[in-house]
Amino acid sequence: MSEAFYSGKAKTLYRATEPGYLVMDFRDDVTAFNGEKHATLQCKGELNCAINTLVMEYLESQGIATHFVRQLDAHSTLVKAARVLPVECIFRNRVAGSFMKKYGLGLGDELAHPVYEYCVKSDALGDPLIAPGAITALGMLTPEQLEWTGQETARINRVLGELFADCDYQLVDGKLEFGLLEESGELALVDEFTPDSCRLWSAQGERFDKDLFREDLGDLVGGYREVHRRLCSALRQPVEP
Repeated sequence: MSEAFYSGKAKTLYRATEPGYLVMDFRDDVTAFNGEKHATLQCKGELNCAINTLVMEYLESQGIATHFVRQLDAHSTLVKAARVLPVECIFRNRVAGSFMKKYGLGLGDELAHPVYEYCVKSDALGDPLIAPGAITALGMLTPEQLEWTGQETARINRVLGELFADCDYQLVDGKLEFGLLEESGELALVDEFTPDSCRLWSAQGERFDKDLFREDLGDLVGGYREVHRRLCSALRQPVEP
């Protein structure tokens, strides 16, 4: 594998041998609070890689463009290189996390409709919320890109909400990143979609996401393994990890 050119909190990106492609390696690291809390958990990277593969392949089957190409091995996938947009798109279907604390709401409170938010992609700034008008005023996205990312976030929320409902989960909220593909210039979903980047609850409120680590609620690897098992069952795929 070539030398790493980017290493995030839980993944490392390498240039692939073919121009325009990257190898995304899922590590066993788990972090919270912008990296202030950290641990290494055996099998975590393998499970996230497998979960992400199932989700990305499903999104592609539903006509949603992603940078995903294929899984290479237990820990890594081949993806299309992209210029990641400098904002993160958040969807919220129930009250949890920072939304709960910011507005003094109860955990799990229902919302009249999904809430969609934008955050500046910056750990140094604490990923602050940003108004859509500020995004275009600052030149972070064009008006067309802003409209597209908003529509695509809502569509992905709906598609994945239905998928996880088939797994007997509530998709409480999630974070998405989009980018411009290096070769074609087209917009697509990038990064990952795993329990690291969303909240998944059972009907009884049991957690199956990174809150298990973030809030010391239980066995993260066991929770992720169950997410993988249920996704495999819903998508009629063999359970391997």
